[in-house]
Amino acid sequence: MKSSTNISKLNNLISSLESRCPKDQVDVLKELLAKQELTGDALDGIMLFLQDHDFNIPALIAFLNKERQPLLRVRKGKAQKTYYYYAAAIILAIAVFGIYFIRDQNYHNKIKGYTLIDNSLPVFASSVQSNTERNKLINAYKTGDTKVGLKHFEQIQKVDQSINDTTLYIAALLYLKNEDFKNSINLFEKMDDGILTEKATYFKSIGLLHLRKKQEAKLHLQKITNTKDDYLNKQVKTLLNSELFTK
Repeated sequence: MKSSTNISKLNNLISSLESRCPKDQVDVLKELLAKQELTGDALDGIMLFLQDHDFNIPALIAFLNKERQPLLRVRKGKAQKTYYYYAAAIILAIAVFGIYFIRDQNYHNKIKGYTLIDNSLPVFASSVQSNTERNKLINAYKTGDTKVGLKHFEQIQKVDQSINDTTLYIAALLYLKNEDFKNSINLFEKMDDGILTEKATYFKSIGLLHLRKKQEAKLHLQKITNTKDDYLNKQVKTLLNSELFTK
């Protein structure tokens, strides 16, 4: 059984992540760790791993889900020294395979270099209108306040069953910035506005690249290689010719 101390450590770890990371990622990690008989040292090691990797939960989950996962299990009936062996083993494994996750993080950072900032969005919120959730959403995007913007979108979803494409587009960009790629792609795919379609296709491709769905991303990018938007056209061709696709 897990000690009350370790349960407390686990709860503290999860709580510390809830304000930093997307909720769906935190929930997956919580479910995964809850199934393991973790020592206090192992939990400390996991927290150190997250701190060292900018709280990249997907990287940690990928690590724990691979063949190294048995290192987390403490078999009943074993001597106390075995208990500590497993705790030390996960910390050691994190150190040994750290270079893999550094490489993985570098991959995502390269993609971010091709993530455009769309400054063409209309800002129509005024001192009179600024109390509406849509205007707050737009202003949050303009000021780079991702979490506040997503909270406003959540409020919009609760009261509006027919969300317009501009709202979907902005929310999708916020999810993308928040590294919630699945929700971002899902919102881009709900759009049917011809004016925003090409940009949505580009950003959706960025999300697919983060999910390592390169072939699917490439197919979407190829659809907009002849866009009349010169700036976007240049970015599409630059991305397709980048090492993200050529290596």
